[in-house]
Formats: sequence, C-alpha cells, structure tokens
Amino acid sequence: MAIIGKDIKECKEIEKQISKIREDVKLIQGKDSKYNAGISVVPSYLAKGLEFDCVIIANANNERYSNNSLDIKLLYVAITRAMSKLDIFYTNTKSKILPC
Repeated sequence: MAIIGKDIKECKEIEKQISKIREDVKLIQGKDSKYNAGISVVPSYLAKGLEFDCVIIANANNERYSNNSLDIKLLYVAITRAMSKLDIFYTNTKSKILPC
C-alpha cells in the first residue's frame, strides 16, 4: 500500500502522523525506491516506475494540483501506480484536473 503526496514536505508530515499508530510505515526518499511491504509514503515525483496494490492520493485539491503541465503529470503518475484500488482524498475543492 502506498500513500502518495505531492512533495517530500507533505510526505514527511503524513509519515509522522501515521507512524504514531502504525509501525510499518516507511517514507520513500531519493535513493530508497524499494517497496518492502507495509505502508509506503511516496512523493509523486518518485512514484514513477513503482506499483502498489492499493494507493491513496493525499490532498488532491485544487490548491495542490492546479491546471499546469507539471501538476497534470504528477497526478497522472500518482493515479497510475494503483494495480487494484485507488482512493483520492482532498480538502476543500478537488483538483479541476481530476475528471470526476
């Protein structure tokens, strides 16, 4: 399972919060691109080439992912990492680049 955030700052905060209740949380950074079971927290720009049974995209709101080519690519990579189940969460207004 992976939780994908937009950037490393967001992912560090997610990892910090989840590690309070779970021990099997790992933040994947630059050189650590290996999945070792449990919950992986991954910035969207490092998720390319990785696959997970279940993916949660954290905070895919309009402020985090706006309608520009970089954000579209990052969100596309995040969405396509899920092999079986995908959940997308957001606060306020969902990103306008999400179709539904």
